[in-house]
Amino acid sequence: MIQIKKIKNSIKQRVSMLTVIEVSIGAIIALVANYYNQESATYFRQDAVIAISLVLGFMLTLNRYFINSAIEEHSNNVKSELKSFNRYSQTLNENSYSELKEFIHLYAKIDPDFHMLRDRKMREIKTFFQNIADSHTTSILPTTEFYAILNGTLREFLSNKKVNANVGNIWSLSMMLNAEWDESQPEREFLKLNLAIAEKGIQFHRVFVFKKDDLDKVLNNTSIRQQIKAAKEYKNFDLKFIYYEDLSKFDKSLLSKLGDGFIVIADDKESLALLDKDIEGELRGTATKNKTTIHEMKANYELLNSCVVNFPPTTPALFSNTSDTLLLLNKKP
Repeated sequence: MIQIKKIKNSIKQRVSMLTVIEVSIGAIIALVANYYNQESATYFRQDAVIAISLVLGFMLTLNRYFINSAIEEHSNNVKSELKSFNRYSQTLNENSYSELKEFIHLYAKIDPDFHMLRDRKMREIKTFFQNIADSHTTSILPTTEFYAILNGTLREFLSNKKVNANVGNIWSLSMMLNAEWDESQPEREFLKLNLAIAEKGIQFHRVFVFKKDDLDKVLNNTSIRQQIKAAKEYKNFDLKFIYYEDLSKFDKSLLSKLGDGFIVIADDKESLALLDKDIEGELRGTATKNKTTIHEMKANYELLNSCVVNFPPTTPALFSNTSDTLLLLNKKP
């Protein structure tokens, strides 16, 4: 809107200037005409008056053309600005617009003595937005924000009528972090959404990677037991289990690429991934829509999946005495 105001002022200035020129030309024409009407005008003077009138008339027409061109040019600028404004406004819902309006109001109210602090904070906000806009990836998010994106996306995914058994996929890798599959409210909602998506028939793939000493802990985890039950009931819900130690021996480079786990949620148009981070405290992970990153994650998942499927049960170096349990878990009924 500020830019539009500038354009409006520029139009006023240019039109005013051209109008003054036009009035001046009109005055000259009037003077010439008055001079021509005098009784002392000779034939020579009549010829000169006609020539001068033609020149002034041409200048008047040319000036009018410049006025119209200036108005058209600035009108196009205004249209461009309005188009941009309209595009921005479409990204704002009513609440966001109200918050942005309040933000601008508060920005203007800040005491001049604090403008340096205000401007520094604005640069930080700009950098935050710029990083997300350029990389399509957030910084490491607090737990509440991480789950707000994760569960919010899964709810939209579940309610999307276009997502079905043929459209939509989820790839998930769980490294059994301390923050996963506990009794917290966000994790309970996450599990509920997982099971609802499986029930809907959407393709859901998950691999659990955990240490051998944690086998009993995994099998006795209520959330995981519910998923095992769902995997037996729904063919589209694919669960696999692999030991951390076995994967490390089989493909250590792949293990390092997998990081701390992730989930990729994809429909027919776009994909979103959330990456777990094993960090103590209130931080939980990042979210990304970066196509290259998501492509790499899906490729790594396929490699991991092939590792699970192709583990030879007769190779003692890769299997412990409890590996039979994993073979049973990884076998579809």
